[in-house]
Amino acid sequence: MKSLDIHKSEYLKQFENQVYGRNLFRTQEEERLDAPNEECGIFGLYSDNDLDTFFSQFGLFALQHRGQEACGISVLKDGKITNMKDEGLVLDVYKDIQEPETFMGNSAIGHTRYTTAGDKKKYNFQPFFAKNEYDQIILSIAHNGNLTNAKELKAELEAEGVVFRATSDSEVILRLIQKNLDLGLRGAIRATMEKN
Repeated sequence: MKSLDIHKSEYLKQFENQVYGRNLFRTQEEERLDAPNEECGIFGLYSDNDLDTFFSQFGLFALQHRGQEACGISVLKDGKITNMKDEGLVLDVYKDIQEPETFMGNSAIGHTRYTTAGDKKKYNFQPFFAKNEYDQIILSIAHNGNLTNAKELKAELEAEGVVFRATSDSEVILRLIQKNLDLGLRGAIRATMEKN
């Protein structure tokens, strides 16, 4: 019996550092090229009427494979933005919503996180939002991807006194839009995109 255990352990050693492919007849390169290569999932919806919270939940659930570290949602209703984000899967985050009617509105954005930039801390969970002097959320964004000039833009904004709360490059977009809101929302977005 002991020889069988030795044989088994020797046999298993050959697989210790090997990536398990889905098809044993394919090379590692073929497996790598066919493997998931995802980034965060982003979902948005708009309607002239209020939408049930669960429409956004189903949209994010369909994107769960794109990010499983955290989930967040921002909803606009009657000019007020409500935001919720937390670590975990979509269903884990949505089950913590105590008053679903507060997340019913005519537009929503959602995000499932897969870290590509910034660390895995809660302050990097999206959607990001900006507040006004009355502590009301006035702008919320969700972003997927990486800014190639994020360090330079962040340094420029910090030199102007802008305070960052996250380490994700996505917050740079938010702060640029916020900085340019005097141009109106469309003008602020246009000015931000011209910097990227």
